[in-house]
This record gives sequence, structure tokens and C-alpha cells, in this order.
Amino acid sequence: MKHIATTTAIITALAATSVAADTVIHFKTNAPGSPERMAIHGSKVMILAPERQGRLVMDTASGTVTMINDRDKSYFQLDSRTIDQTVSMMDMMKQTMMAQLEKLPPEQRKMLEQQLGLTPTLPEKLPKVEIRPTRSVIEVNGIPCTLTDVITDGQKTAEACVAKPGAAGIPDSDYRTMQKMFRLSRELAKKTSRMTGPAAEKFAESLSPDLDGFPMEVKDLRNNNHVIVSKIESKTLADSQFRPGKDYKQFNPMQEMQRLMGKP
Repeated sequence: MKHIATTTAIITALAATSVAADTVIHFKTNAPGSPERMAIHGSKVMILAPERQGRLVMDTASGTVTMINDRDKSYFQLDSRTIDQTVSMMDMMKQTMMAQLEKLPPEQRKMLEQQLGLTPTLPEKLPKVEIRPTRSVIEVNGIPCTLTDVITDGQKTAEACVAKPGAAGIPDSDYRTMQKMFRLSRELAKKTSRMTGPAAEKFAESLSPDLDGFPMEVKDLRNNNHVIVSKIESKTLADSQFRPGKDYKQFNPMQEMQRLMGKP
């Protein structure tokens, strides 16, 4: 019986250690509306909005983004395909509105086109972003990181303090998921640039530049926004935290757009 109890204890301990812990990153920032936490769970990354009004979950394996509104218990999902469909629908709506405006006097038509965002925008040259690590190493919340300059079109636009993922306590698997999440964000933002103009694609290129490591602190010199990692913890999170509740209602943006266009 003693040997059986010992064997059982060993198996239990091994089972407990085989469950990979998740990474939870806490932020402090002066930027309005910025996320307060980010959690990594396998292939999924969850970003929590301020005051916990909602969750954004990105599945880097399927390329799916789920926007969850915990206040009214609703959610909708986006991926590359649905964004393409939405862009096409937006183009159709834009063409319909432009055709209707053609009947108006030129000055009134021009004013409404600007107000409705229908005025075509000429393509802009994408910014050239360079990452230049310095030789200075400091500590942010006890974690050593290298001061790194972000140069945009020849001008210093941001400063980051970049740590090695291991030094920050982030497992390699979670760090790889984080990198995939940023790449997915850029890809989807580029697709939406057809709806919002070249500015969106410009933003997508500058979103989370490819730093060689994990940024413990970032200062945007253009607007004085400051983000710092206040805490990194390892804990086991439930799958349910990365999906909407069973009683949540799915909202379909495509159906809503079709309704606005008067289509069945």
C-alpha cells in the first residue's frame, strides 16, 4: 500500500507539472483606451479592454479575431475572408452613395463626400521603420533590457527597452505566439486599409515593429504616450476565458450591412 501511495503521488505530481502555465502581462499606460492586460494561452492571445468591458481574442492558429462584449453578452468574429467580404460590401455601399450624390449640385456633393468619407485619398508612401539597439542596458521592474531607438523616415519616433523573453519570464512558445499575433494584426489592418484609406496601412506597418525581444517599456515621442509592463505572471487559465459564454449572442456584421443596403 505504501508503494502504491508513493506511485500515485508521483503520477499526480507529474500530471500537474505537464500542464503548461499561461503568461499574463499587465500594463500601465497614460494612453486613453489602451489595454490593461494581455494573456497568452496556447495559440490564443486575449487582450482585455479598460474596465473589463470587453475582450479581444486572437487565435494565431486559425487567423480568427473574436471581439467579445461582456457588457451586453454579444460577440462577432473576423478573419481574412470575412474582412474581404466586408470590404467588398463597403465598396458597393460607397458606389451606391456616390451614384446618389451625383444628382446634387457640385459644391453640396463635394461637402457631403468629405463628411461621409467618400472622397478618394491618394496613396501615401509607407514609412521606413528602423530598429536601432543601443549599448545601454537598464532594468525595468527588475528585468534587464536594452534601450532601443525606433527610427521612422530618418527621425527618432519612439524609445523601447527590449528584454530577452527568457529574462522576462516568458516561455519561448508564448513569445512565438505573441509574434504571430502581431503579424496577424498587421496583415488584417492592411486588408482594412481599403475601407479606411492608406492611413490604416501606414498604421499597420508601424504597429509593433519587429523588435528583437520583448518590450518592457515603450515611449512614443510623437504623442508622449508611455506604456510600461508592470507585472508578468505565470498562471493556468481556463479555455472558457478565451471564448464567449454559452449564452452570448453572435452578431454578424455582414448581415447588418446587407440590411442597411436593403438586401434580403
